[in-house]
Amino acid sequence: MKKFLKNITLILLLVISFSFVFAGCKKENETNDIPNATDRVYGNGGLAVTKGDYLYFLNGYKSYLDVTSADKNKNVVRGAIYKTKLTASGALDMNVVLDENGDIESSSVKKVEKVVDRIVCFENGGLYIVGNYLYYTTPNTQDNSTGEILNNYVDYCRVSLDNPGKEEVLYTSEGEVTDGDWAVYEMDGGVYLVINTGSKIVCIKNNEKKNAITMADNITSAKLWTNEDNHALNDNEKYIFYTRDVKESDSVSSGNILAKVKIGTSNEEIVRADNSTSYTIFDVKNNNIYYTKSSNSNYLWVAKASNFTGETKLTYKSYDNKYIVENDDVNSTLNRVIVYTASSSDATDGVLAYFDNGSIEANIVLNNVNITILAVEGNYVYYYDSSTIYRVDILSKETTKLINGDNQFNFSATQDMCFDVDGNYMYFLNGYTYGESTLYYLERVDLGNPNTHTFVGEFADGEEPTESDEDSTNEIEDKE
Repeated sequence: MKKFLKNITLILLLVISFSFVFAGCKKENETNDIPNATDRVYGNGGLAVTKGDYLYFLNGYKSYLDVTSADKNKNVVRGAIYKTKLTASGALDMNVVLDENGDIESSSVKKVEKVVDRIVCFENGGLYIVGNYLYYTTPNTQDNSTGEILNNYVDYCRVSLDNPGKEEVLYTSEGEVTDGDWAVYEMDGGVYLVINTGSKIVCIKNNEKKNAITMADNITSAKLWTNEDNHALNDNEKYIFYTRDVKESDSVSSGNILAKVKIGTSNEEIVRADNSTSYTIFDVKNNNIYYTKSSNSNYLWVAKASNFTGETKLTYKSYDNKYIVENDDVNSTLNRVIVYTASSSDATDGVLAYFDNGSIEANIVLNNVNITILAVEGNYVYYYDSSTIYRVDILSKETTKLINGDNQFNFSATQDMCFDVDGNYMYFLNGYTYGESTLYYLERVDLGNPNTHTFVGEFADGEEPTESDEDSTNEIEDKE
């Protein structure tokens, strides 16, 4: 591996090194080495979550197809949940080893600890910290009547931070999961796991798995509120909005029903039911519902989530990708939609733009491009272009190259769960060649100083990159 740091003064390194020596004199109880209950949480739902001084992360990627027997989802390294304690500045804590020149040797390692011995970074993975618990998903290891492992089913689990060895399976999907839309909310004195199965919305309060509630059934679209920082939910966020087909008991005979249900209940409240009009939920943000109508599905509309008033048309044509910008100011009435029209066959005429409050004229950000959008965070768009990750501030149009270092970069924008942004850091899955395969492990970039990407976790035995020269080749020696 390439040396992690360069051009750091010897004095600073020695200070850090001695601090580890003295810290090592104290025997730590790893079981109780956890965040404080009152520490803030950032990054729920993605590849990594920070709570206080601790980073919990998914140590690389594995497919559910790798789970060909129950023991394949035990004693895993790549794909499991790990944690590490961060320094006061948020940097990764390392056992510093200096060479004769005072540089940090490549043998220096981060102090990481496996927390959950399951495959969690997979096609339908994700990670939440809510209260004193880690919530995650993992491929199911039960078999059917013919002995076939139901690995395309998903187990929704939790473990307590102070006793991660005691896993609780809260819910198992009733079939194959193709769109793992789920979230965890803390409200009204309980913690609620909410799962959109594609046909119904299911809720489990705390660990009451035997009392799972079907909040809504026969749904056709739904969207869960994001809660990356586990903030206290406002009144609108305590409801899940969805659409369903018309039933005989409804007041309309055509179109569909736009409804909402309070988390933890099955009490449907109809929001809109218009003959001949079918709604599709696009997003829920900024205390609003964003949706399309069957009369012209190219138009994107917005209305207040509280009472469905203030309906406004936000777009007027079809786009390949649309993203709602989340307002930092809760009192803001801005409805900003970022759109991208992909390139045609010559791959040179893609356009990234945005509209504010239904404006007719587009605000062009990037023109004549062929990009893959990875994420939208506020007014930043993160995208992949020409084997590099960039971000652009749509207001200033300033573009920053986020992969600048000499480290080998091997990224697949189509890889499942490949990318995440959490506050000051960007996380992505970097590929390492292993025989004829590519194995993906987690790395991160400091957005305040994007000069290099840093490996976060640990390699499984036999999957460590070889060191053929000074630079990392991202090649893994096949030891079999």
